[in-house]
Amino acid sequence: MKLQVALDVATLDEAKRLIDQVADYADIIELGTSFIGTYGYGLVRTIREAYPELSILADVKIVDGGYGISKKVFDLGANYSTVVGYADLPTLAGAVRAAKEAGAGHYIMADMMHVPDYAVHKEKLDAAGVDYVSAHVATDAAGFQKFEDVLARIARVRFHAKLAIAGGITLERLPIVEKYQPDLIIVGGAITRVDNPRAAAKAFHDAIC
Repeated sequence: MKLQVALDVATLDEAKRLIDQVADYADIIELGTSFIGTYGYGLVRTIREAYPELSILADVKIVDGGYGISKKVFDLGANYSTVVGYADLPTLAGAVRAAKEAGAGHYIMADMMHVPDYAVHKEKLDAAGVDYVSAHVATDAAGFQKFEDVLARIARVRFHAKLAIAGGITLERLPIVEKYQPDLIIVGGAITRVDNPRAAAKAFHDAIC
């Protein structure tokens, strides 16, 4: 299981401070949607140049223009690009084509937040060939039971893609997550909004390795 640390921050200085603390324990650093919205796609290049060894995910949540936007962020240095899981097949397939053209080490993740019925999208996502589907649980989901319900529903679909799980993951919730054997967990606030992000990232890393 891999660990992705999501940076939903406001400033470049804050992002660099966090990366310096968590990079030893994170497999992927995510540049969050609002963070990219503040700085533009050029943020990817800025982080790539500052941290040439990082594996970077650009959380652009593409709904249209799958090929063009994914190609842009890959050209700027991203390893991963995200699309919304309910996008049309040409959008999804275009994003996958951009990843293949970019070569080994480039991937597309379909974000399944606000998708009420995962099975409706299985055939399309399998046909497009996305690398990951992300069960993105809303962080205000009420209680463990609702959290686990979301995970159980996506696990039953059995996409061809690898499974990522995001949204409100804490060390306390980790045993629930691990039951579904995801390939990747995505953690934000439980690492980035604590007094010691390095210690928190190490705790997650040690727990899943």
